[in-house]
Amino acid sequence: MPRERETKPGRPHRLRGLVSTSNLIWQLAPRPLVAWLLARRLRRAEERWLFIVGVNNSGTTLLWELLRAHPAIAGMAREGQFGTWALPEPMEYGVPRIWTERSAVFRWREDDGEGADPKRVRFDWIWRMRGLDGARYLLEKSPPSCLRARWLQRHFAGATFIVVTRSPYAVAEGVRRRHGVSITRAAAHWARAYEAVLEDLPHLERQLVVSYEELAAQPEATLARVTSFLGLPPLAGEVTRGAQRVHNADEAASVIRDFNAGSLARLAPDDVTAITALTGEVMARLGYAPVEPAPASRSDGVRG
Repeated sequence: MPRERETKPGRPHRLRGLVSTSNLIWQLAPRPLVAWLLARRLRRAEERWLFIVGVNNSGTTLLWELLRAHPAIAGMAREGQFGTWALPEPMEYGVPRIWTERSAVFRWREDDGEGADPKRVRFDWIWRMRGLDGARYLLEKSPPSCLRARWLQRHFAGATFIVVTRSPYAVAEGVRRRHGVSITRAAAHWARAYEAVLEDLPHLERQLVVSYEELAAQPEATLARVTSFLGLPPLAGEVTRGAQRVHNADEAASVIRDFNAGSLARLAPDDVTAITALTGEVMARLGYAPVEPAPASRSDGVRG
């Protein structure tokens, strides 16, 4: 049964894209012409979709940047949620980092998404893809996909999912520090998002779960596991050994390393207690154990 769609408050955030080329084509061009344009865009690529799924601050942006370096993977310059008019955008609903608080809007299973047009989403995303020549996968990453993976699988050819997890302590601390969200709201958001992911995983035909912690500790081996799962040759080692600008919250380039200890050090005992209380059950299902804050140290968090 379709879920109730809530009314968007205020003025749409994406009005600036009203006269974009893709929007004008979709609105004005005959559908046979739209189909021909898409076919031309994909003439040297396979249409097989690859989705990175994980909450903000979980390391998804890092993995996204690394995979975009693969010659067989095409990707957009920005998250897919910002590249289409056909999906709800968290900012429009006042929840840019905690979209699970509006689950009536963002939680979609196979038959949900009333009013959304998957054909429009597909057009918008393909139009914005870079590196299509020889691509075997079309890569997309948007944190709210945590809540709509089954809908994506229903509507996108060859849908394959890489789920990224990260300790809720580090995620909640990073969301609070960077966006002013309280620890309790950030932790509850993490729990709701991964509860939905865990519910959906048995329904996803092609999916692989990796953790931020293993990616940070062994980036080359973790990426090799991902590319092997995708049936692709491994990435060159220098890709993982180089400095990554997106790896730091302050956007300073850094080699890949685990920033969790710094996040834990910034948590007060009451913060840790609250996070454990709100995330404990989901945390255990994902293989994370309750932890104590690390000793205070200067560090930066990862961008998810």
